[in-house]
Amino acid sequence: MPIKRYAVTLAVITLAALVPTVDAGAASTAGSAVTRAVTRAAAPPRAIPTSGTFSLYNWKSSLCLGINARGGAGQWPCTGKSDQTWHWGAYQPADSGYRQLVNGANQCLGVMGASTAEGTQLNAAECAGASRPEQYWWVNPVAPITGGHALTVWNYKTDAVIAVSGGSLSNGAPVVQYHCICSSDQYWYGQ
Repeated sequence: MPIKRYAVTLAVITLAALVPTVDAGAASTAGSAVTRAVTRAAAPPRAIPTSGTFSLYNWKSSLCLGINARGGAGQWPCTGKSDQTWHWGAYQPADSGYRQLVNGANQCLGVMGASTAEGTQLNAAECAGASRPEQYWWVNPVAPITGGHALTVWNYKTDAVIAVSGGSLSNGAPVVQYHCICSSDQYWYGQ
């Protein structure tokens, strides 16, 4: 009997792992929720790498953080181009956990105008070191959620997180800073 119970339990766990998950906030968007669910099932999100290059995906939209021609941050389909390829730069203060997030064009992600206002769009600009504390970020794992490993990304200067404006699922939607409310548009993962 114990072997039979073990086999049934294992079968249920295996089946549950194969069922794609759909974000509750995305369920109202016909068609795209199914696409995101299939994408997540095929490539489960994982933590942001600590070395090398990676793309930063939004949990809710499955779109990538990128930079437009004017330097503003937004979300778009992932292409692997330099504006969507990121790596970790210098620490500030030393070994604090806050690091520069640098794109493939060697620009640091920061907050436009060093603003502390909620909803301010993020941008990419020349990396300026300790004189630009709004260019430093820290990642914090979110409690385990269905479908993978999500993170919030916090700003050193403002103590706000990276979010998609209004929780939008649209290509080109601005990526902004906002106080953490633990919503899926504020969760990110790297690949």
